[in-house]
Amino acid sequence: TPFIVWDFDGDGKAEIAFKSAPYAATREESLSEKEGRARGFVVTGPEYCTILDGLTGKEIARTDWVERGDPRDWGDESGNRVNRNQIGLAYLDGKNASLLVCRGTYTRMVVDAYNLKNGKLEKLWRWDGDKETPQIRAQGSHTLLAADVDGDGRDEIILGSVALKPDGKVLWNLGFGHPDIMYMADVIPTRPGLEIAFGYEVAMNKNGLCLVDARTGEIIWGHPYKTTHIHDQGMFGDFIESVPGIEYYGAEQDGTGKWVYSAATGELITEENLGGLSPRAIWWGDTSTKAYIPGRSSGGAWGGGGGGGRRGGGRGAPVADAAAGAPPITLVGVAPSGAPTAGATPPAGGAGGRGGGFGGPSAIMKYGAGKIGEFEGRLISIADIMGDWREEIIVSLPGEIRIYTTTIPTARRRVTLLQDPLYRKDVALQTMGYLYPPQLSYHFR
Repeated sequence: TPFIVWDFDGDGKAEIAFKSAPYAATREESLSEKEGRARGFVVTGPEYCTILDGLTGKEIARTDWVERGDPRDWGDESGNRVNRNQIGLAYLDGKNASLLVCRGTYTRMVVDAYNLKNGKLEKLWRWDGDKETPQIRAQGSHTLLAADVDGDGRDEIILGSVALKPDGKVLWNLGFGHPDIMYMADVIPTRPGLEIAFGYEVAMNKNGLCLVDARTGEIIWGHPYKTTHIHDQGMFGDFIESVPGIEYYGAEQDGTGKWVYSAATGELITEENLGGLSPRAIWWGDTSTKAYIPGRSSGGAWGGGGGGGRRGGGRGAPVADAAAGAPPITLVGVAPSGAPTAGATPPAGGAGGRGGGFGGPSAIMKYGAGKIGEFEGRLISIADIMGDWREEIIVSLPGEIRIYTTTIPTARRRVTLLQDPLYRKDVALQTMGYLYPPQLSYHFR
């Protein structure tokens, strides 16, 4: 169930928007086949987009979610792909936050746009890829990106390999298919505007990893060889100190290929394994170079499972039973040695990454220097929530939400990263889909 927390009515306070439906009484019932629920998938009954007051939890507005119709239109009969729902936001008029309600990734794709005004959801437009000539299908990613890519003050929407204008019309369509990897940032400071890095799950003769112009969809550079299945989130960030600018890491699902490129130039830097399919770069130290959290792997050529990932492996235990109330939040400082600071709650029993259950600690690495810290728990978010421009690691453990923060001192004074509109929207989108670390719309030195 996707949800997003944002100020949609302009009153200075956040609302909670999410997909809702008549609920099951128990977890077991929700996972049963009863009443058409197939392994937790919603395949019968109504579905809604509901808005709650962020302070009180009171319902403000409700409207129908994008209708399911025939599940086969969305890619399978099991209920899986018809349940690929996403929710997002964009400043379509340049002033007010609009809500985006989406269904479909792998086949049919539909987006509804709304404004929340006077306690009601007012529909602005619908985009349906099946209504395009020719049809646009199977171009979705596992997140939504929104930014003003053409400088007119209004946000465009990046669904994956297809981008929409603020009025819901197509801006460009690469037609490459479904990208697992999708990051937007100011990759090339000398080039106007933003760029988008893609990594494609579909087989490609070339450009399976590529960088495109966010305004035009023009391919700036691409991996020149065949790829079979680039999987998960890859890694995107300036994590190699000796190489200027952002690096881009992507890998084949079976581990047969892994590449680190200069994101700006397309120069191949190395083909080493940086920790599976989805390591994540994070501002952690005292320089603009990021550390990183190794990702999960899929066995086979990878040589076994990995940690630090949001997907794969066991689901782990829930944070807390709903009847028990909100779980406690613990702040833990991670010293450069990897040990928690004095007085902080130490790791207890080991944990894994977001998708890896709770099997053991996850490392924080510096490229070329090895481990500089570790944490436990299932990864929820990476974001600068403390405000000093370094990023925190937010995790869940049974009965607890834990926030890890660096203890490395810094004399560098920067505006908190959440003041950047692209970064803040990226953080808000971490509630659903894959966990893509947030990016900046400006060059970070």
